[in-house]
Amino acid sequence: MVRPFARNEKATLRPGRVDMVSTIKCALILLLVSGGLAGCAGAPMAPEASAPVHTTEAPAEPVEVEPPVPALPDNEQSAPKPAIEFALQYTPVPIETAGPPMELPSLEADAPQALDWVGQPTYLAESQPEYFFRVQYDPALWARTTDELDSSELRHRVIPYCVLSSSSARGLPLNAVVAHESRRLGSITYEVDTVFTGGQRQLVNYVGGDGLIFTGFEVTFQGEADACLLAAEVVLGSLRSLPASLATAVP
Repeated sequence: MVRPFARNEKATLRPGRVDMVSTIKCALILLLVSGGLAGCAGAPMAPEASAPVHTTEAPAEPVEVEPPVPALPDNEQSAPKPAIEFALQYTPVPIETAGPPMELPSLEADAPQALDWVGQPTYLAESQPEYFFRVQYDPALWARTTDELDSSELRHRVIPYCVLSSSSARGLPLNAVVAHESRRLGSITYEVDTVFTGGQRQLVNYVGGDGLIFTGFEVTFQGEADACLLAAEVVLGSLRSLPASLATAVP
């Protein structure tokens, strides 16, 4: 039977109970301390105040904006554009109308059967210096005259407007057509160019030489082209070079 404590007796704890109480107290203290540390760790830290950064921006340059291109209607976009046709057109050079035939000098009664026509070659770079050309003509068929530039030429006495002149190549009209061939007349091989305008023969150029001289001639005509060319080629077949020392003695 257990005896109750007397009032005047002091209660005493057993050593085992004392250790249990101390352990509970320590656990409570640890829980309180860990809760406080967790609360401190979970609280956000205030960011440090940073000094304001001042930047200087360059002034913006004006930007040019192209005006919008108006859109074409659907019917204009789909419609094909007509092709542009180009053709070179020119005005044909009119053919000069011949005036009245030139009045020719009279044939001398004692004229020889052949006379010499002496002149300077038209192609001096291809000719030997100090040499002239010489052709012979019948004074009964040809009269020696001068043109507007005071150059010598031969005019036929029977065939009107048939003229043989000393000439180099010259410019031609745009509507001219040239037929080229080589032709031997006497001992000379000529390069022959026949010029047509409007389908009609207008003139013929002859260029040739004998190795010492290289020169050109031109034959013009009106109406009787074949007869004029035949008579002129007889004269051209007599082409020869002549030293300048002998040319001064030729009338």
